[in-house]
Amino acid sequence: MILGSLTSYYEALAAKGKITRPGWLPVKIGYAVILRPDGSVKGFHCLKAEVEKGKKKVFEPITLNVPEKVVKTVGIKSNFMWENAEYMLGYGDDKKTPARAAAARELHETLLSECSSPAAVAVKKFFETWNSAKLSDYNLTKEQTDDFSAGVNLIFCDEDFNYFHNDADIVKAWESYYSSKDEAPRGICLVTGRNDEIAVLHNKISGVDGAQSVGASLVAFNANAFESYGNNGSQGLNAPVGKYAMYAYTTALNYLLKSHNRSKVGDTTVVWWSAAASEDAEEAFMNAMFGGDEGKTLDKIMSSVTAGLPLAFDNVDMQSEFYVLGLSPNSARVSVRFFYRNTFGSMLDNVAKHYARLEIVKPDFARKYLTPYLIGLETVLPEARDKSASPLLAGALLSAIINDWQYPALLYEAVMTRIRAEHAVTPGKAAIIKAFLLKKPNNDKYREVLTMALNEESTNRAYVLGRLFSVLEQAQNAAGNSGLTQRYFTSACTTPGMVFPSMLTMAMHHIAKAENSKWLSIQTGQLIDKLDGEPLPARLNNDEQGLFILGYYHQNQKRYEPKKVDDKKNKINESEDAHNESNNQKQV
Repeated sequence: MILGSLTSYYEALAAKGKITRPGWLPVKIGYAVILRPDGSVKGFHCLKAEVEKGKKKVFEPITLNVPEKVVKTVGIKSNFMWENAEYMLGYGDDKKTPARAAAARELHETLLSECSSPAAVAVKKFFETWNSAKLSDYNLTKEQTDDFSAGVNLIFCDEDFNYFHNDADIVKAWESYYSSKDEAPRGICLVTGRNDEIAVLHNKISGVDGAQSVGASLVAFNANAFESYGNNGSQGLNAPVGKYAMYAYTTALNYLLKSHNRSKVGDTTVVWWSAAASEDAEEAFMNAMFGGDEGKTLDKIMSSVTAGLPLAFDNVDMQSEFYVLGLSPNSARVSVRFFYRNTFGSMLDNVAKHYARLEIVKPDFARKYLTPYLIGLETVLPEARDKSASPLLAGALLSAIINDWQYPALLYEAVMTRIRAEHAVTPGKAAIIKAFLLKKPNNDKYREVLTMALNEESTNRAYVLGRLFSVLEQAQNAAGNSGLTQRYFTSACTTPGMVFPSMLTMAMHHIAKAENSKWLSIQTGQLIDKLDGEPLPARLNNDEQGLFILGYYHQNQKRYEPKKVDDKKNKINESEDAHNESNNQKQV
């Protein structure tokens, strides 16, 4: 299913001219070897371009479509018309360097033997006359030697910087070789259902965070334990995938991993695509949903959801097939964390509902939308070097979002653990608690407090106790003291019956010293009245602890609400005045 969907995506991209044809792949190239017509080297031209990485600007190799790279295992094999300095120039002190340079020379002499274009002739003469000792004539800079030692890729070009791998004669030679090389057994391809040569080795997948930088395999067999009976040592013959399908799925997946259609949660790299490769429509909408786009796209989606309107947008096919794939690193391989297929409308609706559940009152400086990546950060120690969420949590969280399932209990427990340790409730953590409890079944007893802002009418004991703790904290701060949260928050949240009596006693002294003592006294009394004079609970269960935290958070945010309410009333009054004035003008 995964390989078939990626193959179809490749074909949709190829029909739009957005992807390379078989035999060619995008590769990072750092330098061009400038050749004269006689094959001598004029110099080395840096092809690095300036790119932004976060707040910094760095120079990185450019990406060019070049002949497909070979799969290197234990043998010595060279790529055609591009390679690192060791293969192309014989640069290096490794004992295998001469053999690698010889492999490159032999490959190019063989493939270009029948070519007569100036570019092909220059390359042939280069390999006939070049030896690594000539490098000393070029006074390489430290940057160049460092890059060559690091394995940067090189290509050939002429003095006008025309790349030789694009020469028509060389292209023809390569594609003729590619279509006939390494004849493998033929069979029925499991992906296309057609008779084709079976790919013994599959191309590498690059761009999965945490996987090997040279690429990792999605389909591979390297031990008898993974192979079928009678296919020992047969590698790709254990899962017969034709060469065309192998090229198609690997090229499409590598394309996605380099595009905007990707995100990361924990150790899981997530990619998504539409069957029709609608990059300007369906995929763009999902990019906004996963990336937390602060612009009009996500606002437009969420306004439809909150208004209870069906999701329908111009140039977007809600019934088109849409796919989401989660990949995790696993040594030299890529593990599939999850794979989901649904109509775009259903998937978008599920993700939009998820964002709606997360909506909560928050400060103006807080992020408007809590993306899956940011949700993962809320479960991690802020000072931790590794900001990745638990791998198990990442996969379960994304599955819940995409399919509108119940959130994993691990998410709730991780957030609660961080709150107990940090004695602080961020907008993100409060939103996660609210969303988790909203999605939990049988929540009718406390659903009334799972709101965006404070529910002042609720008598839910856990929620009221959270509000009361916030008021007691405010009273202590108003009296010029602090430390209540650090000392009592965890105990008050779990065993309120043990700590609230002593906190209330202290609060009487704090309230007496505070400037707003009357308001604090009234607020404290009203909240105590909501407890109906019954004994305070000796212990709160897991759900009730979440309600306590929500009550505490909502009450804290209430302190900053009056100004917002006044501003809103002013805007309403201004709007009404303008409306009345307009009506008066019409009557006149």
